[in-house]
Amino acid sequence: MLQISDFAAWLSITISLPSYNTWSGIIAGGNRMQFAVKPSVATGALTNLAGQERLVPLQYFLSEMMLFEIRFPMVRYSAHFTQFDGELHRWPDLLDSLPGHIRGLWVPSHPIQGPIPVVTRLGHILRYAPQQFYRHYTEIGGSFEDYFSNFGASSRREFRRQASRYANLCGGEIPIREYRRPEEMEEFYRHARTVSARSYQETLDGGFPKSDTMVDCLRDLAQRDANRGYILFHGERPVAYHYLRHNNGILSEPVYGYDMEYRKWGVGAVLQFRLLEQWFAQGCYRMLDHGEGQDYHQVVFATGKVMCANLYFFRRTVRASAAVHLHRAVEATSRTTGRILQAMHIKDAVKKLLWHKY
Repeated sequence: MLQISDFAAWLSITISLPSYNTWSGIIAGGNRMQFAVKPSVATGALTNLAGQERLVPLQYFLSEMMLFEIRFPMVRYSAHFTQFDGELHRWPDLLDSLPGHIRGLWVPSHPIQGPIPVVTRLGHILRYAPQQFYRHYTEIGGSFEDYFSNFGASSRREFRRQASRYANLCGGEIPIREYRRPEEMEEFYRHARTVSARSYQETLDGGFPKSDTMVDCLRDLAQRDANRGYILFHGERPVAYHYLRHNNGILSEPVYGYDMEYRKWGVGAVLQFRLLEQWFAQGCYRMLDHGEGQDYHQVVFATGKVMCANLYFFRRTVRASAAVHLHRAVEATSRTTGRILQAMHIKDAVKKLLWHKY
Protein backbone atom coordinates (compact mmCIF):
# COMPACT_ATOMS: atom_id res chain seq x y z
CA MET A 1 0.00 0.00 0.00
CA LEU A 2 1.29 3.47 -0.90
CA GLN A 3 2.07 5.43 2.26
CA ILE A 4 1.88 9.23 2.55
CA SER A 5 5.66 9.37 2.97
CA ASP A 6 6.15 7.32 -0.23
CA PHE A 7 3.84 9.64 -2.14
CA ALA A 8 5.71 12.68 -0.82
CA ALA A 9 9.03 11.20 -1.89
CA TRP A 10 7.68 10.60 -5.39
CA LEU A 11 6.51 14.21 -5.55
CA SER A 12 9.96 15.35 -4.36
CA ILE A 13 8.40 17.84 -1.95
CA THR A 14 8.18 18.41 1.76
CA ILE A 15 5.23 16.96 3.65
CA SER A 16 4.19 17.35 7.24
CA LEU A 17 1.31 16.24 9.40
CA PRO A 18 -0.97 18.55 11.42
CA SER A 19 1.67 19.71 13.90
CA TYR A 20 2.12 22.72 11.61
CA ASN A 21 0.07 25.65 12.89
CA THR A 22 -1.99 27.32 10.18
CA TRP A 23 -1.83 30.75 11.78
CA SER A 24 1.91 30.95 12.44
CA GLY A 25 2.72 32.09 8.92
CA ILE A 26 0.00 34.72 9.03
CA ILE A 27 1.10 36.13 12.36
CA ALA A 28 4.86 35.95 12.02
CA GLY A 29 5.52 35.76 8.27
CA GLY A 30 6.69 32.16 7.80
CA ASN A 31 10.05 30.84 6.58
CA ARG A 32 11.74 33.01 3.95
CA MET A 33 14.80 32.62 1.76
CA GLN A 34 16.58 35.03 -0.57
CA PHE A 35 16.76 34.72 -4.35
CA ALA A 36 17.69 36.76 -7.40
CA VAL A 37 15.04 37.77 -9.95
CA LYS A 38 15.83 37.58 -13.64
CA PRO A 39 15.61 41.04 -15.22
CA SER A 40 13.51 39.83 -18.18
CA VAL A 41 10.18 41.09 -16.78
CA ALA A 42 9.92 44.79 -16.08
CA THR A 43 6.95 45.09 -13.74
CA GLY A 44 6.16 46.80 -10.47
CA ALA A 45 5.16 43.40 -9.09
CA LEU A 46 8.84 42.49 -8.67
CA THR A 47 9.18 45.03 -5.88
CA ASN A 48 6.82 42.91 -3.80
CA LEU A 49 8.74 39.67 -4.39
CA ALA A 50 12.18 40.33 -2.95
CA GLY A 51 12.86 37.98 -0.05
CA GLN A 52 9.46 36.29 -0.35
CA GLU A 53 10.55 32.76 -1.24
CA ARG A 54 9.19 30.24 1.25
CA LEU A 55 7.79 26.75 1.64
CA VAL A 56 4.13 27.30 0.77
CA PRO A 57 1.77 24.54 1.94
CA LEU A 58 -1.13 22.96 0.12
CA GLN A 59 -3.20 21.90 3.11
CA TYR A 60 -5.47 18.87 2.86
CA PHE A 61 -8.56 19.16 5.07
CA LEU A 62 -11.37 16.78 5.86
CA SER A 63 -14.11 19.09 7.07
CA GLU A 64 -12.36 21.30 9.65
CA MET A 65 -9.52 18.91 10.42
CA MET A 66 -6.21 19.14 8.59
CA LEU A 67 -4.99 15.72 7.48
CA PHE A 68 -1.59 16.74 6.15
CA GLU A 69 0.07 19.35 3.98
CA ILE A 70 2.47 19.34 1.05
CA ARG A 71 4.92 22.20 0.77
CA PHE A 72 6.47 23.70 -2.34
CA PRO A 73 9.31 26.21 -2.60
CA MET A 74 7.34 29.14 -4.00
CA VAL A 75 7.30 32.90 -4.03
CA ARG A 76 4.47 34.75 -2.36
CA TYR A 77 3.29 37.97 -3.94
CA SER A 78 2.76 40.10 -0.86
CA ALA A 79 0.08 42.75 -1.32
CA HIS A 80 -3.28 43.71 0.14
CA PHE A 81 -6.29 43.17 -2.12
CA THR A 82 -6.71 46.96 -2.42
CA GLN A 83 -3.31 47.12 -4.20
CA PHE A 84 -4.04 44.71 -7.06
CA ASP A 85 -4.80 45.96 -10.56
CA GLY A 86 -7.13 43.02 -11.25
CA GLU A 87 -5.04 41.59 -14.11
CA LEU A 88 -4.61 37.80 -14.12
CA HIS A 89 -2.66 37.39 -17.37
CA ARG A 90 0.69 38.74 -16.19
CA TRP A 91 1.43 36.10 -13.53
CA PRO A 92 2.71 33.29 -15.82
CA ASP A 93 5.27 35.71 -17.33
CA LEU A 94 6.29 36.76 -13.86
CA LEU A 95 6.81 33.11 -12.83
CA ASP A 96 8.95 32.58 -15.93
CA SER A 97 11.21 35.41 -14.77
CA LEU A 98 12.00 33.65 -11.48
CA PRO A 99 14.85 31.14 -10.94
CA GLY A 100 14.14 27.58 -12.04
CA HIS A 101 14.36 26.06 -8.55
CA ILE A 102 11.24 28.01 -7.55
CA ARG A 103 8.31 25.66 -8.22
CA GLY A 104 5.57 28.25 -8.33
CA LEU A 105 4.03 31.58 -7.44
CA TRP A 106 1.44 32.03 -4.70
CA VAL A 107 -0.91 35.02 -4.94
CA PRO A 108 -3.36 35.03 -2.01
CA SER A 109 -6.56 37.09 -2.08
CA HIS A 110 -6.34 38.24 -5.69
CA PRO A 111 -9.54 40.16 -6.62
CA ILE A 112 -11.60 38.54 -9.39
CA GLN A 113 -14.68 39.73 -11.27
CA GLY A 114 -16.52 36.45 -10.73
CA PRO A 115 -15.92 32.69 -10.35
CA ILE A 116 -13.02 31.35 -12.42
CA PRO A 117 -12.08 27.73 -13.31
CA VAL A 118 -10.45 25.90 -10.42
CA VAL A 119 -7.70 24.43 -12.62
CA THR A 120 -6.50 26.15 -15.79
CA ARG A 121 -3.64 25.20 -18.10
CA LEU A 122 -1.78 28.26 -19.33
CA GLY A 123 0.78 26.69 -21.64
CA HIS A 124 3.52 25.32 -19.41
CA ILE A 125 1.94 26.93 -16.33
CA LEU A 126 -0.80 25.39 -14.20
CA ARG A 127 -3.08 27.86 -12.42
CA TYR A 128 -4.92 26.49 -9.38
CA ALA A 129 -7.67 28.48 -7.63
CA PRO A 130 -8.97 26.14 -4.90
CA GLN A 131 -10.44 28.89 -2.71
CA GLN A 132 -12.72 31.54 -4.18
CA PHE A 133 -14.49 33.66 -1.63
CA TYR A 134 -15.78 37.03 -0.57
CA ARG A 135 -13.48 39.14 1.54
CA HIS A 136 -15.49 41.41 3.81
CA TYR A 137 -14.22 44.72 5.07
CA THR A 138 -15.30 47.69 7.16
CA GLU A 139 -14.45 51.18 5.97
CA ILE A 140 -13.58 53.22 9.05
CA GLY A 141 -14.62 56.81 8.54
CA GLY A 142 -17.15 59.24 9.88
CA SER A 143 -18.81 58.52 13.20
CA PHE A 144 -19.39 55.19 14.86
CA GLU A 145 -23.07 56.05 15.33
CA ASP A 146 -23.53 56.59 11.58
CA TYR A 147 -21.85 53.24 10.93
CA PHE A 148 -23.86 51.49 13.65
CA SER A 149 -27.12 52.93 12.33
CA ASN A 150 -26.76 50.66 9.27
CA PHE A 151 -27.30 47.61 11.50
CA GLY A 152 -30.79 46.26 11.90
CA ALA A 153 -32.67 47.38 15.00
CA SER A 154 -32.55 43.90 16.55
CA SER A 155 -28.78 43.63 15.96
CA ARG A 156 -28.17 47.04 17.53
CA ARG A 157 -30.19 46.04 20.59
CA GLU A 158 -28.38 42.71 20.91
CA PHE A 159 -24.86 44.18 20.68
CA ARG A 160 -25.67 46.90 23.19
CA ARG A 161 -27.32 44.33 25.48
CA GLN A 162 -24.26 42.07 25.35
CA ALA A 163 -21.92 44.98 26.04
CA SER A 164 -24.10 46.17 28.94
CA ARG A 165 -24.33 42.69 30.46
CA TYR A 166 -20.59 42.21 30.31
CA ALA A 167 -19.92 45.67 31.72
CA ASN A 168 -22.18 44.81 34.67
CA LEU A 169 -20.31 41.54 35.17
CA CYS A 170 -17.05 43.51 35.31
CA GLY A 171 -18.36 46.14 37.71
CA GLY A 172 -19.37 48.82 35.23
CA GLU A 173 -16.47 48.98 32.75
CA ILE A 174 -15.31 46.72 29.92
CA PRO A 175 -11.56 46.26 30.48
CA ILE A 176 -9.66 46.06 27.18
CA ARG A 177 -5.90 46.48 26.87
CA GLU A 178 -4.15 47.41 23.64
CA TYR A 179 -0.67 46.08 22.83
CA ARG A 180 1.36 47.76 20.08
CA ARG A 181 4.87 48.46 21.43
CA PRO A 182 7.66 45.87 21.30
CA GLU A 183 8.03 45.74 25.09
CA GLU A 184 4.31 44.88 25.43
CA MET A 185 4.31 41.84 23.15
CA GLU A 186 5.50 39.30 25.70
CA GLU A 187 2.55 40.12 27.96
CA PHE A 188 0.13 40.04 25.02
CA TYR A 189 1.47 36.67 23.89
CA ARG A 190 1.13 35.21 27.39
CA HIS A 191 -2.50 36.32 27.68
CA ALA A 192 -3.40 35.29 24.13
CA ARG A 193 -1.98 31.82 24.69
CA THR A 194 -3.90 31.52 27.98
CA VAL A 195 -7.17 32.28 26.19
CA SER A 196 -6.27 30.15 23.18
CA ALA A 197 -5.68 27.10 25.38
CA ARG A 198 -9.31 27.39 26.51
CA SER A 199 -10.76 28.01 23.04
CA TYR A 200 -12.36 25.53 20.66
CA GLN A 201 -9.87 26.52 17.92
CA GLU A 202 -7.12 24.84 19.91
CA THR A 203 -8.80 21.45 19.41
CA LEU A 204 -8.83 21.97 15.63
CA ASP A 205 -5.09 22.66 15.27
CA GLY A 206 -5.83 26.38 15.37
CA GLY A 207 -5.67 29.01 18.04
CA PHE A 208 -2.82 31.38 18.69
CA PRO A 209 0.54 29.78 17.77
CA LYS A 210 2.64 28.28 20.52
CA SER A 211 6.29 28.85 19.67
CA ASP A 212 9.52 29.72 21.46
CA THR A 213 10.25 32.34 18.80
CA MET A 214 6.79 33.89 18.54
CA VAL A 215 7.45 36.71 21.01
CA ASP A 216 10.50 37.79 19.03
CA CYS A 217 8.45 37.78 15.83
CA LEU A 218 5.72 39.87 17.47
CA ARG A 219 8.31 42.32 18.79
CA ASP A 220 9.88 42.66 15.36
CA LEU A 221 6.51 43.49 13.81
CA ALA A 222 5.71 45.94 16.61
CA GLN A 223 9.03 47.67 16.01
CA ARG A 224 7.75 48.38 12.48
CA ASP A 225 4.27 49.39 13.73
CA ALA A 226 2.97 46.38 11.79
CA ASN A 227 0.68 44.69 14.33
CA ARG A 228 -1.88 45.26 17.06
CA GLY A 229 -2.98 43.06 19.94
CA TYR A 230 -6.02 43.39 22.18
CA ILE A 231 -7.08 41.46 25.27
CA LEU A 232 -10.48 41.53 26.98
CA PHE A 233 -10.36 40.81 30.70
CA HIS A 234 -12.70 39.74 33.47
CA GLY A 235 -10.87 41.05 36.50
CA GLU A 236 -7.31 39.84 35.95
CA ARG A 237 -8.39 36.87 33.84
CA PRO A 238 -7.98 37.22 30.05
CA VAL A 239 -11.13 35.95 28.32
CA ALA A 240 -10.75 36.99 24.65
CA TYR A 241 -8.02 38.16 22.32
CA HIS A 242 -7.84 39.90 18.97
CA TYR A 243 -4.67 40.13 16.90
CA LEU A 244 -4.26 42.02 13.62
CA ARG A 245 -1.61 43.06 11.17
CA HIS A 246 -1.33 46.78 10.41
CA ASN A 247 -0.11 48.52 7.28
CA ASN A 248 -0.80 52.04 6.08
CA GLY A 249 -3.99 52.43 8.10
CA ILE A 250 -5.40 49.00 7.18
CA LEU A 251 -6.00 46.44 9.92
CA SER A 252 -6.05 42.95 8.43
CA GLU A 253 -5.54 39.21 8.87
CA PRO A 254 -7.45 39.03 12.17
CA VAL A 255 -6.77 36.13 14.52
CA TYR A 256 -9.11 35.91 17.47
CA GLY A 257 -10.42 33.57 20.10
CA TYR A 258 -12.26 33.47 23.38
CA ASP A 259 -12.48 31.39 26.55
CA MET A 260 -15.29 28.88 26.07
CA GLU A 261 -16.28 29.26 29.73
CA TYR A 262 -17.35 32.82 28.85
CA ARG A 263 -19.24 31.90 25.71
CA LYS A 264 -22.64 32.82 27.18
CA TRP A 265 -21.39 36.37 27.72
CA GLY A 266 -20.61 36.81 24.02
CA VAL A 267 -17.11 38.03 24.85
CA GLY A 268 -15.86 37.66 21.27
CA ALA A 269 -18.62 39.93 19.93
CA VAL A 270 -18.22 42.35 22.83
CA LEU A 271 -14.51 42.76 22.11
CA GLN A 272 -15.09 43.28 18.36
CA PHE A 273 -17.91 45.77 19.01
CA ARG A 274 -15.84 47.83 21.45
CA LEU A 275 -12.77 47.80 19.21
CA LEU A 276 -14.72 49.15 16.25
CA GLU A 277 -16.17 51.85 18.47
CA GLN A 278 -12.63 52.72 19.60
CA TRP A 279 -11.15 52.75 16.07
CA PHE A 280 -13.87 55.05 14.74
CA ALA A 281 -13.26 57.43 17.65
CA GLN A 282 -9.47 57.43 17.14
CA GLY A 283 -9.69 58.19 13.42
CA CYS A 284 -6.25 56.70 12.71
CA TYR A 285 -7.35 53.68 10.63
CA ARG A 286 -9.16 53.60 7.30
CA MET A 287 -10.17 49.96 6.94
CA LEU A 288 -10.68 46.75 8.86
CA ASP A 289 -10.20 43.79 6.54
CA HIS A 290 -12.11 40.87 8.08
CA GLY A 291 -10.38 38.35 5.84
CA GLU A 292 -11.82 35.53 3.79
CA GLY A 293 -14.92 33.63 4.76
CA GLN A 294 -18.57 34.08 5.60
CA ASP A 295 -18.56 33.88 9.39
CA TYR A 296 -21.38 35.75 11.09
CA HIS A 297 -19.17 38.46 12.54
CA GLN A 298 -17.30 38.96 9.27
CA VAL A 299 -20.58 39.65 7.50
CA VAL A 300 -22.49 41.58 10.16
CA PHE A 301 -19.71 44.11 10.88
CA ALA A 302 -18.79 44.64 7.20
CA THR A 303 -19.62 47.66 5.05
CA GLY A 304 -18.53 45.99 1.79
CA LYS A 305 -17.07 42.90 0.17
CA VAL A 306 -14.88 41.93 -2.77
CA MET A 307 -14.61 38.53 -4.46
CA CYS A 308 -11.09 37.08 -4.30
CA ALA A 309 -9.23 33.87 -5.05
CA ASN A 310 -6.12 32.25 -3.60
CA LEU A 311 -4.09 31.56 -6.72
CA TYR A 312 -1.26 29.09 -7.16
CA PHE A 313 0.79 29.23 -10.37
CA PHE A 314 2.88 26.06 -10.78
CA ARG A 315 5.40 25.15 -13.40
CA ARG A 316 3.39 22.36 -15.04
CA THR A 317 5.05 19.05 -14.20
CA VAL A 318 3.68 15.60 -13.41
CA ARG A 319 4.56 16.13 -9.74
CA ALA A 320 2.77 19.48 -9.45
CA SER A 321 -0.27 18.14 -11.33
CA ALA A 322 -0.47 15.13 -9.01
CA ALA A 323 -0.43 17.31 -5.91
CA VAL A 324 -3.11 19.63 -7.34
CA HIS A 325 -5.45 16.82 -8.38
CA LEU A 326 -5.00 15.05 -5.05
CA HIS A 327 -5.89 18.32 -3.35
CA ARG A 328 -9.04 18.63 -5.48
CA ALA A 329 -10.04 15.07 -4.64
CA VAL A 330 -9.65 15.61 -0.90
CA GLU A 331 -11.57 18.90 -1.13
CA ALA A 332 -14.42 17.16 -2.98
CA THR A 333 -14.48 14.37 -0.39
CA SER A 334 -14.60 16.95 2.40
CA ARG A 335 -17.53 18.79 0.81
CA THR A 336 -19.42 15.54 0.22
CA THR A 337 -18.81 14.42 3.80
CA GLY A 338 -20.08 17.76 5.08
CA ARG A 339 -23.26 17.52 2.99
CA ILE A 340 -23.93 13.96 4.15
CA LEU A 341 -23.46 14.88 7.81
CA GLN A 342 -25.70 17.92 7.33
CA ALA A 343 -28.39 15.81 5.66
CA MET A 344 -28.22 13.33 8.56
CA HIS A 345 -28.51 16.26 11.00
CA ILE A 346 -25.37 15.18 12.83
CA LYS A 347 -22.85 17.73 11.56
CA ASP A 348 -23.08 19.84 14.71
CA ALA A 349 -22.83 16.72 16.87
CA VAL A 350 -19.62 15.72 15.10
CA LYS A 351 -18.22 19.20 15.69
CA LYS A 352 -19.10 18.93 19.36
CA LEU A 353 -17.13 15.68 19.52
CA LEU A 354 -14.13 17.64 18.27
CA TRP A 355 -14.78 20.17 21.03
CA HIS A 356 -15.34 17.39 23.60
CA LYS A 357 -13.26 18.91 26.35
CA TYR A 358 -15.66 21.81 26.48
